[in-house]
Amino acid sequence: MTAPLNLTHLRSLVAVVDRKSFTRAAQVLHLSQSTVSQHVRLLERRVGTELIVREQRGVKLTPRGGEFVDRARGLLAEHDELVGDFAGTGPRRSRRRLSIGSTEHAADQVLPRLLAAFRRTFPGNDLSFVLQRSTALIEAVRREDLDLAVTLAITPDAPGTRVGAMQLRWVADATLEVPEGGTTLPLVAFEDPCAIRARAFDLLGASGMVASVVAQSASLDGVLSAVRAGLGLPLLPIASDIPEGLRELPGLPPAGQIGVHVVSRDGLADTITYTALTMLSSFLT
Repeated sequence: MTAPLNLTHLRSLVAVVDRKSFTRAAQVLHLSQSTVSQHVRLLERRVGTELIVREQRGVKLTPRGGEFVDRARGLLAEHDELVGDFAGTGPRRSRRRLSIGSTEHAADQVLPRLLAAFRRTFPGNDLSFVLQRSTALIEAVRREDLDLAVTLAITPDAPGTRVGAMQLRWVADATLEVPEGGTTLPLVAFEDPCAIRARAFDLLGASGMVASVVAQSASLDGVLSAVRAGLGLPLLPIASDIPEGLRELPGLPPAGQIGVHVVSRDGLADTITYTALTMLSSFLT
């Protein structure tokens, strides 16, 4: 009979990978660094392969280690779910629902990847998601209406854990050009309150440009429709590719980046939070 894996050793390995450090993993697990190192060594000895390599700036998974950790997350999640289902006196729930929120900007480019990671790692969970503004998502997580949310924030001290950033870029349809000096820029924007809208006016004002909102919408689809109609230009967060049919508009002040944060409700399993953190960090860096 095959000897079982030690779940404590698995948790130590996952913690080291998520924190990219034996020291930080030990702090989170309330163990000594030598104990965490021993757990990883024993696990590698048990499976007969090297899983992790120490580097000057942290740790790195081997190719086999990456596959092992992905499956280890699923095993730990199933274990925690099993204990949660049967530890109490109430009836067992056959499946759990994981509620995820996201801003539309993030949803367009990163949500498909995030949902794929959750489906792969937590096959026993039903997934539901909602698209909202960041402020509404944060409040929903605090009320525990959502388990986890992907939000955007201009300031680095926003709620949650920052996992990367999206570039803020001026875009337009193929026909729109930047008006010459002295002409008011036609701006397409999200309805107030909106930090990106405020950033756009600040940047243009600091460059001596005058802008006027010619179209606004509460949704990303509404903003993009106005832009594709040639009404004006918006400032948009872009993770990878510019939306189809649009182009980046030259001649405007650089807008920098906006941070992407993961906000989790109190008590959410670490395996769920760090699946999101790991996937988003790998995509956004």
